[in-house]
Amino acid sequence: MKFWIILHFLSLCCLISIVICDNESFQLRLLNYNIYGLPTPGILIPERVEAIAEYIQESSYDVVLLQEVWREQDYNILYNVLNETYYITNFYELSGEGCSGYILGCSGLVILSLYPIIETNFLPFRHRGSYLAVDGEVLVSKGLGRVRIQPFQNFRNIL
Repeated sequence: MKFWIILHFLSLCCLISIVICDNESFQLRLLNYNIYGLPTPGILIPERVEAIAEYIQESSYDVVLLQEVWREQDYNILYNVLNETYYITNFYELSGEGCSGYILGCSGLVILSLYPIIETNFLPFRHRGSYLAVDGEVLVSKGLGRVRIQPFQNFRNIL
């Protein structure tokens, strides 16, 4: 069984590339979810993140792609609930340089996998918005996060 899987993850939408060699079939249960983690008055983010983590823990997804995990404290909630079940990218791993741990310079991307993560990569977008806009896009580091997973022990790295 020779095949490899690469998951690409955009901060606003998800592009998934699954490459399978030797005509082997492989089913991957995937969840792509925006946790809406931007601090907003009246929104109980830690409680929301805890509920999302519990849902993921009770689910049967192979790979989970999370968006808007802007704060390291929210990442820590996810990690504490899910680290015994899932391999999890580090909070800073998919943000590139300059992530403050609290929104500024962070991508908000986190990937969880039931299978070992053997490679990660983050490619920030060159255009990040305008300082004249009031949407805050220029303050974060959106981009493409990528992981390579190893679904089976006899996996052979062909890249």
